[in-house]
Amino acid sequence: MLFSITNKLFIRAILFIFFIVLIPKIYSQDITPLRTIKTNDSDGMSTWVQAPSINVTGIVTSITELGTGTAGPGTIQDSETGIAIYGNFFSRDGGLKKGDSVIVYDVHVQAYNGLTELSYNPNSSVQIISSGHVVNPVEIKLADFSDGWDGFEKYESMLVMVKNVTFTDTATTFSLNGKSGWSYHITDGVDTVQFRIVRNTPYYIDKPIPKGLVNIVGIVSQYDASAPYNSGYEIFPIDSTSISPVTSVNFKHEIDNSYNLYQNYPNPFNPSTKIGYQLPVSGFVSLKVYDLLGREIATLVNENKLAGKYEATFNAEGLPSGIYIYRLTSGSKNLAKKMLLVK
Repeated sequence: MLFSITNKLFIRAILFIFFIVLIPKIYSQDITPLRTIKTNDSDGMSTWVQAPSINVTGIVTSITELGTGTAGPGTIQDSETGIAIYGNFFSRDGGLKKGDSVIVYDVHVQAYNGLTELSYNPNSSVQIISSGHVVNPVEIKLADFSDGWDGFEKYESMLVMVKNVTFTDTATTFSLNGKSGWSYHITDGVDTVQFRIVRNTPYYIDKPIPKGLVNIVGIVSQYDASAPYNSGYEIFPIDSTSISPVTSVNFKHEIDNSYNLYQNYPNPFNPSTKIGYQLPVSGFVSLKVYDLLGREIATLVNENKLAGKYEATFNAEGLPSGIYIYRLTSGSKNLAKKMLLVK
């Protein structure tokens, strides 16, 4: 009986410590939501710059990848957005790992060339709540990088995926070009952002730049030297698997009973590209190419076709670089897409 009572008293003491001491330390802090910090003014500057120190919480999505030094910035992310953090804990030897759920205490909001970030001071600290969390990238388009620059800049510092993009650079390999960091460029045929490598991302340095369509996973960042901060958007790779090639569409074997006009491949292109389309029923088909002024550039198809999948080749030899529109007309259907010629 005495043993049982002693055990009960011990358990109660442990619970008392947990609920009275540990729980308040973890959950009773004044935590500032990341969304609040990422609220920008009309110049794209966080309204929290120069505010008193704050506490934040989130899951670590990168360590030092965004910077060229040894103390970050790394990034954390919650259910709404992410933010960059400079400090010794976000370093190679800081003890944090991707997937750690943390509370970061006593940090200040600052802005660096359009990027909202948090910086350490002597009283700053990090508490690891748990580990092993997985943050899946959010699929966005290149146009989304600048979304909310004069309001809520949601995707800045988030882990994202962009699909079906192409490198436009003429270089054949990734290189720092004698500097601590260097930017390349990716496009989806309409919008373009920078692909940034630094000395903390050695897995792409001196490696071939992919040709053709790729998917990229990375952290969104920004480097814009002057207000308004609405340009200079970048994506930083997070590991050696950040770039993956896109397998071209097999037009002959897909099964889908609908009209479809596929994105041309490759895109951007020079000087020729392939355009796939699908017809659920037989009929007259017109596939034409126009410039942005609506002038007809080429007629690729202008005849009756049986139901099925087809592929046409557009050769832009002699045409200037720029965006072109290709339009498929069949029956009552009228489908169009954009493509980019880069010479």
